[in-house]
Amino acid sequence: MSHMTLGGIEPASRPGPAGALDLRAVAEGIETVEQTDLLRGMGCDFGQGHLYARPMPLDDDVEWMRGPLATALLP
Repeated sequence: MSHMTLGGIEPASRPGPAGALDLRAVAEGIETVEQTDLLRGMGCDFGQGHLYARPMPLDDDVEWMRGPLATALLP
């Protein structure tokens, strides 16, 4: 049987206790599209990481959040 892992950990269900507590889950450190797909399939609600944007000064972040990529990523 074939299954995907994330960082060597095979997920069994929604990330952490978030699913059991009916909370929204946030994944950090996303670097690849494959990780994004896996986390979406696990029911992760939000994510952040270098795939989306590199660390930046606050002024640059505010401007980035007004741009088309950020708008497309927001729910």
